Amino acid sequence: KELLNLFPENTILSTFGLINRDKGIEYVIDALPEVIKQYQNIRYLIIGATHPVVLRQEGESYRNSLIKRIYALGLTAYVRFYDEYLKTEELLKFLNATDIYLATQLDPNQAVSGTLSYALGAGRPVIATAFAQAKEDVTSGVGILVDFKNSKQITEALLQLLGDQSKRLSLGKTAYFR
Repeated sequence: KELLNLFPENTILSTFGLINRDKGIEYVIDALPEVIKQYQNIRYLIIGATHPVVLRQEGESYRNSLIKRIYALGLTAYVRFYDEYLKTEELLKFLNATDIYLATQLDPNQAVSGTLSYALGAGRPVIATAFAQAKEDVTSGVGILVDFKNSKQITEALLQLLGDQSKRLSLGKTAYFR
């Protein structure tokens, strides 16, 4: 709940996990300008350290490309990075403060996503790309599936959920009890 105090009166979108190019975060960032035209109170939290293998191989080049994109699109007031690997207790605080979770992985064959499982288990409505686990777990009762690398569909899904708080709450409740 104390995290909510950091963002009073804001709607929180989040993504978490070890940051790497397969997360597809750039497509969420590209979706935000159209969303912000209607909902200036959103904040997108990107939570997690860079994957250790990625860090050794390419440093922070992916994170830095995301930061450049955020600046280029004028989103600095709307997007925040939490660049650390969180313990489960801390992660759950972020998830409890989240209104919509985004799982935009780029690998259609990804069989398991711990981050998606955590978000659904925490009762959060989800917008996810149609990777293997998401196709099984993200039904119309808990969230919205979007195509890979499709910022326009992410924009549409966000606008749909942001425009209907009762639906958002219903999706989260269904995810939690499921």
